[in-house]
Amino acid sequence: MKKITVMLLLLMAVTPLLGQTFKERVNFSIFGGVWSKQTNINNNGKNIGVYLDYLPYKSQNGWTVGFFAVGNYSNFKDNLTKYEADVKEYGLGGTFGYYDDAFSKSNQLFLGFSFGWKHIDDKGISQNRWGRYEGIDKVELATANINFNLLKRSNIFPRTQILLTFQIPFTSVKEAHWNNETVKSESWNRTYIEVLAKESIVNLGLNTKLYLSPKIIGGYAYSKGDNKNVYMIGGEVALHKQYKDDFLSVYCLYKVSGQRDDNTFVFGLNMNLISLIF
Repeated sequence: MKKITVMLLLLMAVTPLLGQTFKERVNFSIFGGVWSKQTNINNNGKNIGVYLDYLPYKSQNGWTVGFFAVGNYSNFKDNLTKYEADVKEYGLGGTFGYYDDAFSKSNQLFLGFSFGWKHIDDKGISQNRWGRYEGIDKVELATANINFNLLKRSNIFPRTQILLTFQIPFTSVKEAHWNNETVKSESWNRTYIEVLAKESIVNLGLNTKLYLSPKIIGGYAYSKGDNKNVYMIGGEVALHKQYKDDFLSVYCLYKVSGQRDDNTFVFGLNMNLISLIF
């Protein structure tokens, strides 16, 4: 958490000093959210993170090549089992993009691809009248993402976005203790796939340079650890400048897994500081 805060403050201070060429090729975002189970609001969590990518290479025919780094901290509490977990994640990798301003007479196209490595430190503690459990899970994962955007030259349904996320662990180490004695415990399988689709409904001009865009969201996710299929539906409201990406978005998702006591409400925020400042 401290590392993420220091990175955030440093980049906020440096960003206004960046040159024109650099700021056209850099993306820096902060994100966060809270979530709660539908049937028990005391079973909840929160997260905050930062994302940075830099694209030093841009070709004349629309290709970009660069790298990214991401960090995230999350906390989860379950009042029924008296369990609490702190999870720290950080990763980096390569990113590629393709932009076609003349994809069709009425559409522009952007495709983004990334692949990389992610490390997770998951520390969980549960304490009751019988004793105290503590588990530490350290996992290395391979990650991949695809970001598809179809941008329409219209204020009605101006943008369609599809995001595909995949991760699979390649090493994991689990240490567990019950009342300070080592016990056997299996590492959680964090193989995960998610497909998320967003459709902007309309661009509402607040003035000549600022637009508000409401969106509808639908998605599907599968996690191998608990063999769970999750379906998502929700909405998002975003602000963006003319011909720029969103600099602020607020969203709400309802996640349904087939068991009512496991259904979850998620509220989140994403802020792109580069798009905001420039």
